[in-house]
Amino acid sequence: MPTMLTDSVPQIQALCLEAGFMPRIAREAPNSDSIFGLVAAGMGVTLYPDCHLNYDRPGIVIRPLSDSDTKLTTEMAWLNSSTNPAVYRFVEITGKLLEQVSASE
Repeated sequence: MPTMLTDSVPQIQALCLEAGFMPRIAREAPNSDSIFGLVAAGMGVTLYPDCHLNYDRPGIVIRPLSDSDTKLTTEMAWLNSSTNPAVYRFVEITGKLLEQVSASE
């Protein structure tokens, strides 16, 4: 199964090249807790979506990147045959939000 990092590697590399360096990816982790656990253990750093700016873990400092307009691609997936009303509503709301973002750019 692809991870967020694996799916975003080309975009992350482009962002790093823009900043003047190429990352050396030595470890990958499947989820937020594992990623931040590696950072807390001194195994490196990570680039992560800004929704984690309020993540509170001892020993970790999280700062937003500045001077970059780079955006990472985000995709969503759902079971096409789902009859769950929450899935339908989530897809509907997300579609409306994307329309608003696209109109403002």
